[in-house]
Amino acid sequence: MTSQRTINQKSANAGKNIIAGDNTEHHHYPAPAQTTVVEKLLTKLQQEMEQNAQVRAMIDELLYYYKRKSHDGVDGLQAKLEKGQRTHEIE
Repeated sequence: MTSQRTINQKSANAGKNIIAGDNTEHHHYPAPAQTTVVEKLLTKLQQEMEQNAQVRAMIDELLYYYKRKSHDGVDGLQAKLEKGQRTHEIE
């Protein structure tokens, strides 16, 4: 005959769960952000532009025209016609 012994684990401490049997834990971690093809191409383009003096000069020239700095301080055709008292030519 086998004798049965009682084990008391009421005061046991393992820093986590104490389990007599199977325990299944599920950990769900978000997938790392994937870089899209467009983002990769934009990064590559940015690096190439920074390293190429000819491209940099072209961008600077385009920015000059994009900023639209007028020499007389009046921006836009309508404003120029109004300043020149030619509002009758505005359609």
